[in-house]
This record gives sequence, C-alpha cells and structure tokens, in this order.
Amino acid sequence: MIQIFAISILLRNPVLAPNNHLIADYSATLQESRIGKAQNFARQVAEKANGGLSKYRAEPSMFGDPRLSPYRDNGDGSWTFTFLGGTPGSANYSIESVVTISRDFSRMTLDYNGPIRSKINQ
Repeated sequence: MIQIFAISILLRNPVLAPNNHLIADYSATLQESRIGKAQNFARQVAEKANGGLSKYRAEPSMFGDPRLSPYRDNGDGSWTFTFLGGTPGSANYSIESVVTISRDFSRMTLDYNGPIRSKINQ
C-alpha cells in the first residue's frame, strides 16, 4: 500500500514525475553533439588528405551548426558528409570530399576526394 501511494504521489507531482519533454530535448542535444563530432572528424579527414590547413580549407558549412552541415544518415549506424573545399581564403572550391563516419567513431572512411563531380553544394 505504501509503495502504491508513493508512486501515485510521484506521478501526480510535476516536479518529481518523468518529464518526456526534457528527455526528448536531451536526446536531440545528444544527437546534435554526436553529429557535430562526426562533422569535425569528416572535415579533419579531408584536411589531412588534402595536405593540411595551409593548403586546404573545407566550405563554411563544415564549421558551423552541425544540423546544417551536408550529411545524410545512412540508417546503418553511420553518417556520410559530402562537401567542397579548396585553397584557404578562396571561395572557388575545386575539391569534393565524401567522408563516412560511424556513429561510434571507430570507422572513418574517405569515400571520395577529388575534382568536384556533384552539384550538391554549388
């Protein structure tokens, strides 16, 4: 009887009851944080493949809000980022990079790195 009474109080008390909105907000924030980390890794893979920061800079979308970065969720536990880059300080991009990052960050694959072949970000 005491346990049932305690559960009833917890569920009726808005301060003590589980807050689904907070749980959903936390889940969305965690997901955004993971995408941001993947975005950074993808950019770093391309930077390394293209000679480092003195020779290569990714497009601005790879530095900003991860929700706006050019990625797709592959549905298999990975994200693929497709983005442009080129000489630092230039807005004339010449390189397209496609990088896949696993959600646990154990695999980072440079799927393509070469002349621009798509119209995705142009």
